[in-house]
Amino acid sequence: MATAVGAEDLSPSEELSRTLHEVLQSLQASLSGILGSVLVDDAGLPLAWDLKGGADPTLIATAGAMLSRTSDRSTEILDFGTLRNVILASDKGTIGVFRVSARTSLVVLLQPSTNNILATVEIHKALDRLRQVIAPGF
Repeated sequence: MATAVGAEDLSPSEELSRTLHEVLQSLQASLSGILGSVLVDDAGLPLAWDLKGGADPTLIATAGAMLSRTSDRSTEILDFGTLRNVILASDKGTIGVFRVSARTSLVVLLQPSTNNILATVEIHKALDRLRQVIAPGF
């Protein structure tokens, strides 16, 4: 991986944070209908984010974690196996929660006019990159 000027001065946690943010920026740049994304841990804390319009990453992370926990419980009750994705569509947009690892998820906000199939393709590319960074072998 190429390093930016001054990147050698970063601590391992700063380098990880920079890499995660770059992945999220790349996702946002890949499709105009993506309003933003937040990488969230299983406690609902935002780990990295790239958001348009001053959205609060904490609120998005909390909503994503709540959707994930509720959906995890639902798949358990229905004996549907392990949760992979949650898609919630409304008249004002779509929120998707995509499992990155056992303890992290990617929450993505989409405009209502976004082609969700095309968005899913781009999101899965970002998920692959995130897994390489934080959960190799997941």
